[in-house]
Amino acid sequence: MKILHLADLHLGKRYLETNLIDEQKYVLDESLKVIKNNKIEVVIVAGDVFDTKNPGKKAIDVYSNWCNSVANLNCKLLVISGNHDFRPLLDYGADFFKNNNFYTVGELTNKLMPKISMTDEYGTINFYLMPFYKPSELKQIFDDYQKNDETLSEEIFAFRYLMEKTKINFEERNILIMHAFVGDGSTIDLSNDGEAPTIGYLEEIPYTEFQNFDYIALGHLHKAHHVGKEYIRYSGTPYPCDISEIRKRYFTIIDIKNKGKIEIIKEPYDLKRKLVFLEDTLDNLIDKAKEYSNNDYYVITITDNYYDTENILSNYYQNILKIKHKFVEEKININKEKIDNKIKSPVELYKSFLEQKYEIKVDEMSEKLIEELLNEMESEENE
Repeated sequence: MKILHLADLHLGKRYLETNLIDEQKYVLDESLKVIKNNKIEVVIVAGDVFDTKNPGKKAIDVYSNWCNSVANLNCKLLVISGNHDFRPLLDYGADFFKNNNFYTVGELTNKLMPKISMTDEYGTINFYLMPFYKPSELKQIFDDYQKNDETLSEEIFAFRYLMEKTKINFEERNILIMHAFVGDGSTIDLSNDGEAPTIGYLEEIPYTEFQNFDYIALGHLHKAHHVGKEYIRYSGTPYPCDISEIRKRYFTIIDIKNKGKIEIIKEPYDLKRKLVFLEDTLDNLIDKAKEYSNNDYYVITITDNYYDTENILSNYYQNILKIKHKFVEEKININKEKIDNKIKSPVELYKSFLEQKYEIKVDEMSEKLIEELLNEMESEENE
């Protein structure tokens, strides 16, 4: 069975007041080609479908149309919420959508994780959909939840609690879909009243907690990578959200066969418009403009002092999101033979200034005049 693993769509994301929804739609359209060409049977979205709790009509329409297109390709769609999502929105119409092989879970309930079972030539595959939750919410959902192990972080204790209640048969093939911060456990230290580190308000869960699963489809971290084991994997965000996410991108395809046999396929793709960050002098930016595409988005930092740079650069770069100025301070060469490091009096400082700046030789009489003027000015300030 071939599975497309997506996450962190962040539909409706705005970068520097520019809505990226057209670029995000382009990537989703590319995913439809991947589904068709690779004969994908299941598509996973591991949380953060939208960027905000109120994503706007256009973002919702793009998502809805994409879901319909996935269904038209006879593909099952499994979606969970992330920390950016308005969870009740993803639950809306969930029972109805099941009839079209669209399974969406926004909020965790006392019914635990929905289990979606499918079959292929190798037997049964169970998909467990773990929607985004906060450990503190478990007290309101489960009457018997009570953290009683101070050696574990809240996140680890809550996860183990949910796993124990779910009663998973690990002799079968099982795939967990989850929106979480999963790491190697090296940053967790609860000794001496320490606090567990967080990313996006989520504490780390060591990858060793997941090793009984056949594949863990993760969302939350925006870089596509595996954690500890090849089958514990983040798909990454399809479109970069900021400067730290500028990298080559690929779709993550999982080809799962019999128990323990899984292949990870990376399908590269190009973006409609890239986010490009440039930093240089104005002259260099103009000279190099032909090297860059007029189709991309640009954030430009100018390292020398010029005015009206936006009007100038707009003739060379289309789609400028922002121009920043990083003025280079002038380096003043100080003649150490003429100015020593000791603290000078106001008269000495003024004398040095005239000699260095205007090459005026200050004689003894002029020095006395300067002293008289400075004393007179000081007296007027004190009156």
